[in-house]
Amino acid sequence: MTLLRNRLADDTTVLASLIRNASRKEWSVRISRERPNVRHHLHARGYSWDPARFAWCRTVNDRETEERWMNCLPEFAGPFRPKVEVQHVDWSNRYAR
Repeated sequence: MTLLRNRLADDTTVLASLIRNASRKEWSVRISRERPNVRHHLHARGYSWDPARFAWCRTVNDRETEERWMNCLPEFAGPFRPKVEVQHVDWSNRYAR
C-alpha cells in the first residue's frame, strides 16, 4: 500500500496514475483481407502486422478520427474493401487474448 501512495514526477500518486490509465478510452482496430496496395498506408499510419490474427492492428484513442481516415482512402471503398473490426478496450480486456 505504501508504494501506491508514492508521488510521481507530475505530483500524482502511483494509485491515481493506475486508475487514470485503467479508465482511459481506447479502441483496438484490426484490418484483414486488405489488398496489397493498402499495406503501405497501414504501415505509415502506425499499424503493425499480427501474424496470429492475420491482421493489421493498432490501438487508437479516437475512433472517429481513425474511421474518417479510412473513409478518405479509395482502397477502403467498393466491393473489395478490407474487413475492419473495432473493439472498445478497457481495464478488463486490455491484455486479454
